[in-house]
Amino acid sequence: PENAVEVFLNMHQYAHNLKLLQETPPNIPEAWHPKKKEAEDLINRVLQAGQTQLTETEAKTLLAYYEIPIPAGRVVHTVQEAVEYARTLGYPVVMKIDSPAVSYKTGVGGVVLDIRDDKAVAAVFRDIMSRAILDLGEAGVRIEKMINKRYELHIGAKKDPIFGPVIAFGSGGILVEYYKDISMGLPPLNMT
Repeated sequence: PENAVEVFLNMHQYAHNLKLLQETPPNIPEAWHPKKKEAEDLINRVLQAGQTQLTETEAKTLLAYYEIPIPAGRVVHTVQEAVEYARTLGYPVVMKIDSPAVSYKTGVGGVVLDIRDDKAVAAVFRDIMSRAILDLGEAGVRIEKMINKRYELHIGAKKDPIFGPVIAFGSGGILVEYYKDISMGLPPLNMT
C-alpha cells in the first residue's frame, strides 16, 4: 500500500508540474507595443548569416523592439568616428568589441570601462581593433555612455535537444563565469 500511495503522490505532483508549465503570465500592459515584425526579421537575418548567437548590438536592438530600456550606444569603425561619437555621448564612456565571433568580450580584452577623453578613446579603439583584425572577422567597436550600476544581469536562451527552449538568467558582468550564479527555466515562465 505504501508504494501505491507514493505512486499516486508522484502522479499528482507530475500533473501539478505540467499545469504550472502551461500557465500563462498575467495580462500584458495595454501601453506595450512591441515591434514583433522587426524582431522576427532580426532573428531571421541572424539565422541566415549562420550565427548561433546575437552580437551585443543585435541583442540590444531586440530588447529595444520589446521596449526594454537599453543604454544609448552605437558601433563605430574608425578612430575619428569613435572620438566624435564619444564626445556626443559625453565622458566617461565604455568601449566594447562588437563581432559575431566573440561571445565573451572580456576574455579577449574587448571591454574597456571609464574612458574619459579623446586621446584614450583613440588608443582604446586602435587596441580593440588590432585584436579584432587577427581572427574575429567583421568587427567594430561599440561605444556607450558609462553607467554606474550595482548589478549586471546575464540573460540567455538556447534550444536544448532534450528539453527544447531553455532560458538562462542570473548575475552577469565580468564574473559570470566565476560565480556561475545562473538559473535555468523552461518557457513559458510565470510567477510561481
